[in-house]
Amino acid sequence: TRTNDKRKKTAKSEEVAKEFGVTAKAIRDIWNRRTWWNVTRVLWTEEERLHHERTWKPSARLPGRPRGSKDSKPGEKEDSEE
Repeated sequence: TRTNDKRKKTAKSEEVAKEFGVTAKAIRDIWNRRTWWNVTRVLWTEEERLHHERTWKPSARLPGRPRGSKDSKPGEKEDSEE
């Protein structure tokens, strides 16, 4: 079942994470191509490459705070000497 598969994947990711000194989440992110996909791409099968090309969409997000949002706790303004 799906639950058993998920438990097996979690257990395996914990095992691999200990081996490399990272978190199990980091390992699962690599496996799920959320991170490091550009480095591991050379190891993909042709089928995996085609699937990635069909489904991958570049992020439209820009770095930083979204346009128009405000700081929830703005910093204090320094008094300028005039």
